Amino acid sequence: MKVQFKEVSKQFGKLMALDSVNFTIKPGEFVFLTGRSGAGKTTALRLITDYYRADKGEILLDNQRLSQLKTKQRLSKRRRIGMVFQEFKLIPQMTVAENVMVAVALRGAAKKKRHQEVEQALRLVNLEDKMAVFPAQLSGGELQQVCLARALAMKPDLLLADEPTGNLDPASSWELMNLLIKVNKQGKTVIMATHNVDIVNSFATRVITLEKGKIIGDKKKGKYQ
Repeated sequence: MKVQFKEVSKQFGKLMALDSVNFTIKPGEFVFLTGRSGAGKTTALRLITDYYRADKGEILLDNQRLSQLKTKQRLSKRRRIGMVFQEFKLIPQMTVAENVMVAVALRGAAKKKRHQEVEQALRLVNLEDKMAVFPAQLSGGELQQVCLARALAMKPDLLLADEPTGNLDPASSWELMNLLIKVNKQGKTVIMATHNVDIVNSFATRVITLEKGKIIGDKKKGKYQ
């Protein structure tokens, strides 16, 4: 999925979260949004998902302006976006399989194929042996893997990750990054917000840096290390 911001601004009261931001992310790119807390990273991701609406400017997904889409078109576009959160946001009363099943059902998959799709998503993140386990029985790294499986179960063209390693130990962080790279190599666009400098320096092919709502850097790097 192609993502474009054209002079995008978003303000909350007196706080200018994003200020005339411009960038284009091509289909299949892996891009990091970096910057300190409050720089505007999460706001940018939430604008892409249509959780927030821009005050000024235009956001385009595959050359379609979000502001011009009707409600059904917006929902259809949203279903093509997967999201991984720092806070996990899993349902504690449901098993791992049931949490992923929610996404499969929301996508409208045929009932007879849903269990198979859940298995496929969990296999991608190496958790097919944890289907009957509840979130409270998992480590932080495994919880984030379930979140990634849930996002992938939507069969998205675009994957957004908001500080997904923020609550993980170093070993789990690297494991999750390897999974995200695996997803990207399958052709999906990945945009990850993070302030983890070590991860950015090791994995990024492109880094967009935000400071106080403005882009202060947009650099392309080499292939994955």
